[in-house]
Amino acid sequence: FDSAEHFNTAMGTYNVVEMNTPIAGYATSYAGCENAVVPNGGSATCIITNDDQPATLIVEKVLPNNNGGDANPEDFSFSVNGDNPVDFQGDGSNSLTVNAGIYNVVETGTSITGYTTTYNNCANINLPLGGTATCTITNDDQPGHLIVHKVTNPVNDSTVFSITLDSAPASGNVSGTVVWVRGGKFGMTFDVEIEPGEARKPVGSGKSGSGVP
Repeated sequence: FDSAEHFNTAMGTYNVVEMNTPIAGYATSYAGCENAVVPNGGSATCIITNDDQPATLIVEKVLPNNNGGDANPEDFSFSVNGDNPVDFQGDGSNSLTVNAGIYNVVETGTSITGYTTTYNNCANINLPLGGTATCTITNDDQPGHLIVHKVTNPVNDSTVFSITLDSAPASGNVSGTVVWVRGGKFGMTFDVEIEPGEARKPVGSGKSGSGVP
């Protein structure tokens, strides 16, 4: 949009500045507006440009990986307002230059087993001209649980048997005890790969044993 104002003035030297600036979201620049010389019977032109500034949308990936998970930011992607997927940068932070408007960010692609996804400030983001907003997507790795089923013969045997998983957060000593473990491999009289968030129930036999990762 262009507009022009014409002023009749006496010859001389003039300086022109815009009033009530700056205006949020606009950058103001001047051309020929300082020490503009108007000769007798002549003219001079001052150009003032107000350029609307783009907004910045920052999408952050958070991966606690505190339960044995090993996913990286590059394993995930996201979409803004339904556009094509964008892969996360290696540091988990993507800075996008966008127009002012309303934005919604969602994670795309195949979900990774054992992770739960939560969003913070990712829906109906209202970005003004020159504004900045951050959407944070957290993928939290969930602990797995190992169910150890103890079988005794005879079934009414009252002996207490212990189950120990070294370096694991918990241990149990009764039939059916659920032992929460970080993702990894444990061996007892069985060998099971425990993925984050996954439950496996190995069938045991005998009366005692210990698991060492």
